[in-house]
Amino acid sequence: MCGIFGIYDKKLNKSLAVKSLEKLSHRGPDNISFLLKNNVFLGHTRLSIIDLTPNANQPLETDRFIIVYNGEIYNYTQLRNDYLKEYKFSSNSDTEVILYMFDKFGINSLKYFNGMFSFCIFDKKNKIMYLFRDRFGKKPLYYYFDGNKIYKFLLTKNT
Repeated sequence: MCGIFGIYDKKLNKSLAVKSLEKLSHRGPDNISFLLKNNVFLGHTRLSIIDLTPNANQPLETDRFIIVYNGEIYNYTQLRNDYLKEYKFSSNSDTEVILYMFDKFGINSLKYFNGMFSFCIFDKKNKIMYLFRDRFGKKPLYYYFDGNKIYKFLLTKNT
């Protein structure tokens, strides 16, 4: 069980964002990290399960996208082998597969995922924040939008 937290705010308060992320530290004792880009804060507390190396720590970032994710994509190795041969991977994580599938297929990538998940992808080029969860809500995603800023966080019954 990991924790994800993010804010998209024109007047982002970094210290408040970091304190909020630290409140999720019990959900991911193996690593806590965040990315702050312009008006976007994306943070992750990690419980290492699939790839135990630091290469799988989140947030993960490409030239265009940033992702924070919690869950498991059961068919991620098949997706990697079938659709992502042209990508260079730095980990064996399902997170990286999600990120590259989104890069390749956009929101249509969700139809390929078999698993339980909740994630946020920020498109740096178009300045769009995408929030997704699995079809059955196994990993629900809560968010708040007041017209100017978006707060998102993941909670489960164990929180």
